[in-house]
Amino acid sequence: MDKKTYILNHFYSLYKVTDQVKDDMNKNVPNKISWPNKLEEFLERKKPFDLDAKEIDWLDQKIPLPFCEGGEVVSIKGGKASLNFDIIAAGFMLLSGWQEVMQKTVGSRVSTKDTWQYRYKCIRKPIVNYYFDILKTALEKAWGIEIPLQKTRSAVFLSHSIQHVNSGWKSSLKDELANFNIGNATYLLGKRMFGRDIWRTVDQIMNLEEEYDVRSTYFFMARSGKGYADYDIEKEPYHSWVKAVQGRGSEAGILASNGCHNSAHKLGSDIKMYKYKVYANRFQDCRYKVAQSARALEKNKIVYDNSLGLYDEVGFRNGYCHPFLGWNFKEERPNKFVSIPLNILDTAMQKRKYLSIDAKDVVNVFNHIADQVVPFNGLVSLNWSNTNFSEFGNADWRRSYERIIKSSIEKRFGFKTGYNLVNEVKENGLILSN
Repeated sequence: MDKKTYILNHFYSLYKVTDQVKDDMNKNVPNKISWPNKLEEFLERKKPFDLDAKEIDWLDQKIPLPFCEGGEVVSIKGGKASLNFDIIAAGFMLLSGWQEVMQKTVGSRVSTKDTWQYRYKCIRKPIVNYYFDILKTALEKAWGIEIPLQKTRSAVFLSHSIQHVNSGWKSSLKDELANFNIGNATYLLGKRMFGRDIWRTVDQIMNLEEEYDVRSTYFFMARSGKGYADYDIEKEPYHSWVKAVQGRGSEAGILASNGCHNSAHKLGSDIKMYKYKVYANRFQDCRYKVAQSARALEKNKIVYDNSLGLYDEVGFRNGYCHPFLGWNFKEERPNKFVSIPLNILDTAMQKRKYLSIDAKDVVNVFNHIADQVVPFNGLVSLNWSNTNFSEFGNADWRRSYERIIKSSIEKRFGFKTGYNLVNEVKENGLILSN
């Protein structure tokens, strides 16, 4: 598949484009629209940060346009529309993961400062969706038609990383003793002695979500030990948690341990320890290397991955607010699994060295990201760790999660599981057959 088809297929998956318009768009030189051809020049670049852009106002937002020749963003002459920037090159740079491939000094954890969006202060905007809206507007003007979105409303994807479930007492005990809360310290030790650590909150999370009739995805870790999980997924009660989650209508995936993002063999080893069939994956600490991680996921027949987030910021790593297919640079084709972007990571907001946002204010962060996806009936994907449902120290974070659910309902967002989203992608023709 060529890169133009790759980008246009994503565009078609979002908008109800007629066959007549598609036939024209798919020509080497469309009759009704044109744009600069900067793709080959773009692919020769080695440093994405060197890519300049012209900032424009679109949908009341400041948006950077790379590969831009100046002038009107959309102009009409003789019934033909012209764009002043290369929509294919701009979309491919972000959606495919090209900028991460080309930055050789970036490790497996992508920081905000490692992205081209950081230069133009637009990491919290799904700018590829803005580019597609510009293309949609140009086609509407050229053809004299309306091109509506496929989806009728925005959605939320809820998830939880389950790595530590037996260490809550240790985390909170020091604080309680320092404040001379002997009663609380005794309570924590008692919970620990009877195997009821304050971080064993899976049932509590499910109960809360059922109150609002929403479901989520739980990513359990199969590898235990220092740096991994503090529980053994092969033992009880942990092994039964997977069945309990699925039995109550939510989904269970694997939180693949560090190193799996670079190794199909290690990911396969984690999956064997998991025992259950694995369809969903998230790499520990959101580690993801474009080529190596995709190979590991495809070799192990993962259906969807939820690793493409930022560990130190909230926003849109690939500039897109819908599930998508990344790009296989070795074989020049889309990936065979669906990437569900991860926009909001609780730990990024919580940690002092990152955003250091007060728990009471995180709903405002969610609302800001949610407002960004509304024009495109897009998706907000967020992770809330099980540790942030603890009654000690993290009660405000538990309440903030509930406020986010309430805010989503008030905004009339739908709640989608990974399978819902993958099925929508299939219906819109993006899945590459094996």
